[in-house]
Amino acid sequence: KNIGLNTFDFKYQLISYNQRAKVFRGFHYQKDPFDQVKILLVHKGSIVDMVFPVNKEVAPKVQIFNLDAGDVLLIPSNYAHAYYTKTNDVILQYMMDKEYNESSYSGYYDSNFIKSNFDVKDIIISSKDLSLPSIELDFD
Repeated sequence: KNIGLNTFDFKYQLISYNQRAKVFRGFHYQKDPFDQVKILLVHKGSIVDMVFPVNKEVAPKVQIFNLDAGDVLLIPSNYAHAYYTKTNDVILQYMMDKEYNESSYSGYYDSNFIKSNFDVKDIIISSKDLSLPSIELDFD
């Protein structure tokens, strides 16, 4: 499936603002038929961005990107997405090819991945993200 910009049909956008560093959000995605291709733009600050393919039989391999203001990342529709803020005052913009659909929202949480990749002292994780189903990710 071609997920390049030549096939991207912009339908929905949102802005995410994180006042503090050490915020972890994710891993989120939308299920078919509302699965979304996302274009992520970093307007301010720095993040660690993480994606992995969903619906795999084996532990999915996480791809990790260090992104700064001005960077752009294309996230395919079959990928779960998360980020960790490295700086205060992070502003992210998402452009998506389908609108948000609450009944299609899904995600995963892996405490081992977080503990192995980030300083968990003072980390901020929402109760919504903490309550996501757990998954064992491949991140070596």
